[in-house]
Amino acid sequence: MVKAVPLLLVGLGIVIAFRANVINIGAEGQLIVGALITTYLAVELGDTWPNYLVITLGIIAGTLMGALWAGIPGYLKAYLNVNEILSTIMMNQIAIQIGYFLLRGPMIDPKEVEAGTNIPIRLGCRAPPIYPASPMSPAGSASPIRPRI
Repeated sequence: MVKAVPLLLVGLGIVIAFRANVINIGAEGQLIVGALITTYLAVELGDTWPNYLVITLGIIAGTLMGALWAGIPGYLKAYLNVNEILSTIMMNQIAIQIGYFLLRGPMIDPKEVEAGTNIPIRLGCRAPPIYPASPMSPAGSASPIRPRI
């Protein structure tokens, strides 16, 4: 569920674009920049703002950032007649490289550098799980289920 829901929302966005006869290959980049701005807001505002406001603002900011990122190839197509397939694929690569830079540089908590590259998001600013814990879910039992050999 944690990994499937964002991909389902991206798929929904692609369906809407295809229904408008626009080829959008850039959904991955839009997801990445939306996730980056949401993570940044959770890190910066998580200790000072109420949790529900941080989550709501993160969802809105992530959606707007993804839309802004999608607007760049849209502008290029509308005003400069640039092929949207090529521009959205290139925007994906730019978003990936920006994500690599931010997550390995400015967004790393200095206390966590020795332990790994964790981003310090306060637990209350994370979205609550929408399913109960079970042995098959990531939030389930401490011992993972292993197949018998």
